[in-house]
Amino acid sequence: MSSYPNSREACAYIQGKVVNIVPTNDPNYNDKYNSIYNHGYGEPAGTLGINCRHKLFPFTPGVNVNNMTQYNPKEAIRNGNL
Repeated sequence: MSSYPNSREACAYIQGKVVNIVPTNDPNYNDKYNSIYNHGYGEPAGTLGINCRHKLFPFTPGVNVNNMTQYNPKEAIRNGNL
């Protein structure tokens, strides 16, 4: 998932991380990665909700490297509230 220095609370803790795009009860869920469904996906104020700028990128463990900038979630939330 992309990352920004300013973010809504729903995204701040998972931005810049590899995430599951399936619910935790899905057979394809990998418990190594958090699910966007744990962060309000599908809700207007949730991850990827209204006015969210984040993007998802394909990731294959052992093939891809996550080189997204890791921002402090509390600072990103504070910056998002400015």
